[in-house]
Amino acid sequence: MDYQRREEGYASLGGYIDGGNASGARFAYSQPVVMCYTPEGRKIMQMFVGARRDTAAGDNAAALSIASLPAPNEPSVRLNVSGGELVAVMQFEGYITPANAESVRQRLLACLRQDGIQVAEAEAAGCFRCAQYGAVYQLGERLNELMLQVKV
Repeated sequence: MDYQRREEGYASLGGYIDGGNASGARFAYSQPVVMCYTPEGRKIMQMFVGARRDTAAGDNAAALSIASLPAPNEPSVRLNVSGGELVAVMQFEGYITPANAESVRQRLLACLRQDGIQVAEAEAAGCFRCAQYGAVYQLGERLNELMLQVKV
C-alpha cells in the first residue's frame, strides 16, 4: 500500500491481518515488513500474509492462494503475489533514514559493480527496498536489509 508515514502503513496493513477484511479472518503476523522507495518520493509498504489464526495447527500446511484470501476492507490495501526475482541484500542496523539508506545503497552498488553484477532498471534509477525485522514499535535498533533487484 502507498503511505506517507510509516504508522499509516502499519495501521492499514496490520488492520487487514487483524481481521479488517471481508470475512473478518485473522492471520499470523510475519516478518519482514518491506518498504519500497522511489526517487520521486513514492513509498509502498508490504507485509506477507501468514497462516490463518483461527485454524488448528497443521491445517495451514498448504500455501494460501491469493484467490482464497478475503478482500481488504480498506481500499488502499491490495493483495498480490510477489517473488520470482533475484535480489542482492546488505544488512544494516539502526533506523531507516534517507541518509542511512542511501549510504547502504551506495555500498551495495559498489560491491555489485566490483563483482560485475548489474542492477535492474528501476534500481539503476534509484529505487530500492528495505526489509525491517523486529517488533513494529521497538524502541531499540532493528535489523534491516536493503534490497536491490539484479539482472539475471
